[in-house]
Amino acid sequence: MKDKEINSVSLALKCIMASTTNCLVFFNLKKSKELKNKKLARQRYCQSICLFFGCIAPMIEDQSENELVSFIQTVTHLFNSSMKKIHGDLFYELDLEPNSEGGFSNLNAEIGRWFFDNSSNPNVASIVNTGRHMMYASLNGNKIDEDTISKFNKAGSLFSLEDNPIDAMRIILVDNNFKTNF
Repeated sequence: MKDKEINSVSLALKCIMASTTNCLVFFNLKKSKELKNKKLARQRYCQSICLFFGCIAPMIEDQSENELVSFIQTVTHLFNSSMKKIHGDLFYELDLEPNSEGGFSNLNAEIGRWFFDNSSNPNVASIVNTGRHMMYASLNGNKIDEDTISKFNKAGSLFSLEDNPIDAMRIILVDNNFKTNF
């Protein structure tokens, strides 16, 4: 990855981590019984990674066909490494660790293939566009306003005027009941 990409991915991970920490409070209040459900943990992981992919969508789109798989695997590995701190709560029993040879986790390859096959699904596109909106708002005054609502909601973002960028993960995991086939 190029230096500019590393900086952008790092910023996106910081935003995702802050949003996830914020989300856990609401999740524990509204859906705590779902935390120990492995199938729902896989869905939460899938939705979280889609939100992250939305945050870095411009970089994903800039990758050549030859670079794309490697880029997705690398950023997914970085996401998994960052999420280890809250892994036990939100991604119950999912193995985010690199494989025994030190390479990418099996889950890493699985989510990458799944994303390529499902990125045009309306639910996935909505989550991705919410991630795009989150990053745009975070980089432009850290606010959701009428201009960004108009622009991003047409593309499927789930933010409302009452929301802040930090609310993205809560909107995806707590306020909506998206189903994914992951």
